[in-house]
Amino acid sequence: FLISGFVIPFSFHEPRPLLRFAVRRIIRLYPAYWLSLALALLIFPPLTGENYSTARIVANVTMAQAAFGQRDVIGAYWTLFIELAFYGLCMGLFATRLLSDWRAVVTAIFTALAISFAVATYASLHGSHLPANVPLNIALMFLGTLLRRAWLEQDMGAKRWVVAVSLGWAVLVPPILWLTPSQPDMPITPLSFCIAYWLALGLFVGASKLKVPKGRAFIWLGVVSYSIYLFHDICIEVMLKLVPPVDLWRDTLFTGAVVGPSIILASLIYHLIEHPSIRIGHRLIKAVQARALTAQMLKSAGN
Repeated sequence: FLISGFVIPFSFHEPRPLLRFAVRRIIRLYPAYWLSLALALLIFPPLTGENYSTARIVANVTMAQAAFGQRDVIGAYWTLFIELAFYGLCMGLFATRLLSDWRAVVTAIFTALAISFAVATYASLHGSHLPANVPLNIALMFLGTLLRRAWLEQDMGAKRWVVAVSLGWAVLVPPILWLTPSQPDMPITPLSFCIAYWLALGLFVGASKLKVPKGRAFIWLGVVSYSIYLFHDICIEVMLKLVPPVDLWRDTLFTGAVVGPSIILASLIYHLIEHPSIRIGHRLIKAVQARALTAQMLKSAGN
């Protein structure tokens, strides 16, 4: 979420920035996602014994299954709906010329935190599970945007606010997590979520500000990271059957058996699906731009 916030709001480029952004995001996300969904639907039933309704499958095809009240086929998919919501907010802010304004970014962070706290409080009072994590993570994404504005864009307003906003987000995470009733099938506690959030923020700030060694291996992992994200759950389910973790030795073996194949599979998917899709997206954008330019020239000639 921090990385998305650090990168995505700065992906709008002329000409026709909104169209370019939408096309590039759709082409970038959906082909590899659909392949992971198809592979999961093929592999998971015999491995886990779970059956999938037509409604659930169709909702997952959209990547917005949460909006339809349907469960994710792959557990890791839960973040993608939040990504889509963030993209929509970025497009709205860009269209209103607020995305480059640090005050709008700070306002977005605190508005999302306020909504998250209100939803968590309501859920706690009524004993129901509500997605308070959605606005909480939206706030985290905009925090990534503020960090970029402060560090790379050298925005003086962002520089003044970045520490206070970061601390405010970190302080509000625990009450939001503890107020939100957990889902019955969720084995992760509010404390573990809280520690994970704090460690992620600390690691992101540390890796960004310190002189961390860079190399081709890290760059390559960044390139294939989306496919690793999509397909690692499938590798986990397969390896649970082949080398189930039962002790320290098997745990270590299981970890290696998941990490290695996940990276190898992700590399193949990137070369066969992601990279060609990105190239198709570039060609589509060029075709649309050429058509728009031709229409404009014909209109000018007619006048």
